[in-house]
Amino acid sequence: MKRTLLIPVLILFFLALALTGCTAIGSLGGSGEPTPLPVVTESAGVMAEGRVVPAEFAALSFAVRGEVAEINAAAGDRVDRGTVLIRLEDVESLQAALDAASLAELSARHQLDTLHRTADIARVGVQQELIAASLAVSQARMALDEYTTQEFRDELDDKELAVQEAKDDLEEKQDTLDKYLNLEEDNPTRKSAQEDVDEALSALHEAEYERDLLQAQHDQAQAALDLALARQAEAQRSLDARADGPDQEELALAEANLQADQSQLAAAQAALDALVLTAPYDGTIMDIASLEVGETVNPGQVVATFADIEPWYVETRDLTELDVVRVEVGQEVAVTLDALPDVSLRGVVESISRVSAERSNDVLYTVRIRLEDTDPRVRWGMTVTVEFPE
Repeated sequence: MKRTLLIPVLILFFLALALTGCTAIGSLGGSGEPTPLPVVTESAGVMAEGRVVPAEFAALSFAVRGEVAEINAAAGDRVDRGTVLIRLEDVESLQAALDAASLAELSARHQLDTLHRTADIARVGVQQELIAASLAVSQARMALDEYTTQEFRDELDDKELAVQEAKDDLEEKQDTLDKYLNLEEDNPTRKSAQEDVDEALSALHEAEYERDLLQAQHDQAQAALDLALARQAEAQRSLDARADGPDQEELALAEANLQADQSQLAAAQAALDALVLTAPYDGTIMDIASLEVGETVNPGQVVATFADIEPWYVETRDLTELDVVRVEVGQEVAVTLDALPDVSLRGVVESISRVSAERSNDVLYTVRIRLEDTDPRVRWGMTVTVEFPE
């Protein structure tokens, strides 16, 4: 570290001693006053060593293994953020997947927006459905009333009695037939008994039909009422669910669909991004690997070093605790490059570390300086001398 001009001070000190000696010798030969020692003062500023660094830098690599399809950059190129530097194979298929995911996400977003936009229309529509359902309930009740009267119940009982009588008659006729089953089939007595059984069976079927028809009319009226009541309840539930906007269940489903499609879109974008290496910010390609189209690159393999060198910065890491208190953010400094001793660049202190480091029992701090001037010969890593004036 260069804090003060130590050598000139020592020279002045020994020169003063020499003058004092001469004065003493002179006093032996004559008279005269002693010559006082000169006052020596230290330099008021602080000197420190540092290195040229970019504003920020990045070692660029792919996250996946693949074959190089395209190289669009060379060392020294100044590019804008997002510029494609290197592209791997299979981008087209992943772009198609991304387009499909984007379309699905757009559709889900449209569905959700439509749900919000048409909430009032849907609510009015459900109100109309509720009115219609309520009217249907009233009509179904009136229809059922016709089959719940005492007259209807008496008629149904009569039909049930007729069925039972028909069963009894059939049973009686069957018993008679059973007595003649040992006769020939063409025996007149057996044939007559068989005809009686057939007629009794037909009468039973007709009685059951008339009873079932009457019961079915009642059951249909009851089912119509049950259906009308269910539709009325559903319309009421749907209306209640839309009290504060869209139906909450439909809204939750639409939001879940949108979230799922957004996840698919993000995954498709990530898969595509993994095959395309772009500039992370405006900057310069400091170095690029020697690659050829068709060559395979591995995950994590550094293929380019990227940096922002407009402006350049200087970092000095050897300011002691005694020196750092004499430095302030915003302070102007003079920077001299060891490789260009005749070039002095103006810089401004941008930051001072709050955390110290120890080296050789010294407590040291890092100061970052933004160069306000530049020179085309400046290179990353060059050593410099920084003068912090008071």
